[in-house]
Amino acid sequence: MNNIIFIEGGAYTDIKKALGQWLDASADTLTAGLFFELYKNERGKHIVKADDKLENEQFNYLLNYLKYPEDIEYKIEVTGFTKISKPTIFPIERIGEEILVFIPESDDEYDNVYWVTKDGQVFKTDFGGKTFESGISKIYEELEFNSEKFPPPEIFCSKRIEDNTIDTIESEGNKETIGKRFRIISILIGALIFFSLIFYKNPSVFLDINKAIGFGTAAWFFADYRMLSVNKYFNLSLLIAIGIVFYGYLVRQTDPIYKFVGNLEWTFSIPLIFLIAQKPLRIGFKLIMKREPVLEKPLPSFVDFIYIVLLFVSVFFISQLIPRTVI
Repeated sequence: MNNIIFIEGGAYTDIKKALGQWLDASADTLTAGLFFELYKNERGKHIVKADDKLENEQFNYLLNYLKYPEDIEYKIEVTGFTKISKPTIFPIERIGEEILVFIPESDDEYDNVYWVTKDGQVFKTDFGGKTFESGISKIYEELEFNSEKFPPPEIFCSKRIEDNTIDTIESEGNKETIGKRFRIISILIGALIFFSLIFYKNPSVFLDINKAIGFGTAAWFFADYRMLSVNKYFNLSLLIAIGIVFYGYLVRQTDPIYKFVGNLEWTFSIPLIFLIAQKPLRIGFKLIMKREPVLEKPLPSFVDFIYIVLLFVSVFFISQLIPRTVI
């Protein structure tokens, strides 16, 4: 196993942004279809597993960019493990050797990497392909990495330049996690609807439960925004939202008590309203920013904050278009 980079320091969202920026900037030189796995180890520690097919030169560029990204301010330490292969930017006589690649804090040139061999020799290789012996002292460390000990990674894929985008691909592990969570919450929503019917003749309790269903489902859609980026789960969420609207329609039609309850339409419609607002805004964000919006703290950039504001404003204005009954 090779082409692994360990990162200490920096927020996960910043590391993710830096990786995406590098993939985007390198789209015209990278082979299409290379996969890059981003693991979240623990607070302030992250791991990038680059495709084994990634060439040494590109591996050096990636490690260097993670250390010195554009428009991202953080202080991190990067250590990479790779195997010198052909073609290579490293000395040809070193082909086949496993090396540890790093950038020391003393570096002030920003366009090179340092590396140490298993026998303790330290070199500096610049991006022009020149290698020099270095006086820096560094001990080679054996690679220790077992992907099974970490949560499923986010997976990025290199694209052809004409595609002009870098998409995050959900790994099978992430899909499974999303699927389990979706099933559990869907069952919970169904259980709440069934439970509310027990109190059908008790308007106060019945309405409180249904407010929890409507607003709770909308809150789930907002919090689980990564789920909505997967078409399958967005469509299933849409079916749930439509089902809640239909359920609300039946409630208002079957008992005069609820037919004229103020704002009941909004209570049952809010999940659907959220999805109607979210879809075009997300598509527009991706077209402009070339990435998915992020709704969790810390926000990667101010545009993510603007996206959240626009999302809530859109939900509010769409909700105003719904006729409401009042008591």
